[in-house]
Amino acid sequence: QSVTALDHVLLMPTGRTARQCGLLSDSLRPKLVRVMQLAEKKGCKVSLVDQREGSVVRGAATCALVELETAQMLDQLKQVLTKSNSLQSLSEPQLQDIFDRLDTAGDGLLQPAELKTGLELLGIQRDLSLLLKELDIEEGEAVTVEKFMSWWHRNVKSARVVTLTSAAAWKQLLQLEPPEGFGDLILLEVTFTFCRSCRSFEPKFRKIAEAYPSVRFVQLVGNGTIGAMELVNQELKCEKSPAFFIFRRGGERLDYWTGANAERLQEHLDAVLQGKDAKTDAAVSSGA
Repeated sequence: QSVTALDHVLLMPTGRTARQCGLLSDSLRPKLVRVMQLAEKKGCKVSLVDQREGSVVRGAATCALVELETAQMLDQLKQVLTKSNSLQSLSEPQLQDIFDRLDTAGDGLLQPAELKTGLELLGIQRDLSLLLKELDIEEGEAVTVEKFMSWWHRNVKSARVVTLTSAAAWKQLLQLEPPEGFGDLILLEVTFTFCRSCRSFEPKFRKIAEAYPSVRFVQLVGNGTIGAMELVNQELKCEKSPAFFIFRRGGERLDYWTGANAERLQEHLDAVLQGKDAKTDAAVSSGA
């Protein structure tokens, strides 16, 4: 039996140590000179790379973590197609990866037949003609990656809860104009994948989001990326989870508390909303 030979090994530092004391890869490179030389003699190249936030790793032998991330991305596609009220904001490389997986012909276009097959593989029952209408596609026309991404972003904007995994996505959201129907307040919940109380509180968080339609509810996965870990540790200074923050668009922080307690969350949110209404009434009465 033949054994597949390795021709290229990629080492990708992850976790909290990846950016401490400079890039971890810079510290590792001098220690791996001998390994790289030996590998080169065997016809194998060893490279150290840094994964950027929102990027996608592809290959024949990607690790379990990368495969898990891919499965989660496909699960998010399923959430969009089934009109879930809680969606994850994905980066363009991640959306491109989903598109490429559906594009079985590899021609950069999604034909209706490819889309239908993709839905069946995901176990989703959707009227294809209605879905093509959502995608702003005429009958017989193929779906481009641009229209696919535009359709995704429209769905995420209208979702009651948006899940983020990167610092860049959070900072971008803070600066964006609120979607139609939303005000300028953002309620941020910082969660972690290992946090049991975060998981158990999620249904309540979604239910509360339905009761406050003008407030943008956001979940940030604190250990989703290196950038997210730096954000929650260094900027937000989270010591417990789940942690909650209320921000105004533009970046002004209005409130902060911790603990999975629905009543406390509503009390904090109501207090901020009442304070905002009082300021608005005062401005109107003064003619400002």
